[in-house]
Amino acid sequence: MIYLAHMINNKKIKWVFFDVGGVLTDDKKTEIWRIKNLTSIAKKYNPAVTKDKVEKTHQQASKILGSINRNIFKILTKDKKKTKKAIEELYCRYKKKNYTNNSPVRSDALLVIKKLAKNYSLGLVANQPEATKIKLKKSNLDKYFSHFGVSKEYKLSKPNKKLFLTILKETKAKPELSVFIDDNPERGLIPAKKLGFTTIWYRHNYWGKRPFSKSSIDYEISNLNELLKLLK
Repeated sequence: MIYLAHMINNKKIKWVFFDVGGVLTDDKKTEIWRIKNLTSIAKKYNPAVTKDKVEKTHQQASKILGSINRNIFKILTKDKKKTKKAIEELYCRYKKKNYTNNSPVRSDALLVIKKLAKNYSLGLVANQPEATKIKLKKSNLDKYFSHFGVSKEYKLSKPNKKLFLTILKETKAKPELSVFIDDNPERGLIPAKKLGFTTIWYRHNYWGKRPFSKSSIDYEISNLNELLKLLK
């Protein structure tokens, strides 16, 4: 495997695009809560459901357009009405939990983003509501991004390649001269790799036994500071 610094020198990388959840924000608490509740709700409609089953189904669900949570319920219940009831209960629990407050911006994000912005144009390719931008702005990250749009604004979401293509057109970035960092290979890195991006997997320690496909991964990191070594 070629060291990324050589890739940059040879390809003259211009853009670095980021996913948000699990990359710029630490979603450990929210993810543990989500899997626990996905499991308990799905189990009402399919007693054979286990946490491990939900973990593995997550990757299958990630490849399908639409909400991962909804896709998980579709796969595990195999019934439209049950899926509808299950997703309604999950979102009701979200409201009571104030789910989004448990995903803080990573402590090292500002320093890393600030340094990268000196040499690269930075952008987002993220399945997020517009409220996420407020969180990033409060951490002073927004001023370092040349592109600061999220999926809700485009009415498109990963893994739909149209989201990537729309952002590429808007930024005039070329995928072969761009890097993309995501924590979900199936959701983000597979479509990015097919388009020609150099891909980096942010591998964290809270996604259990999910059977990730590594065919679309060029490099792996376990914290944002490692990007400064790769993107010299």
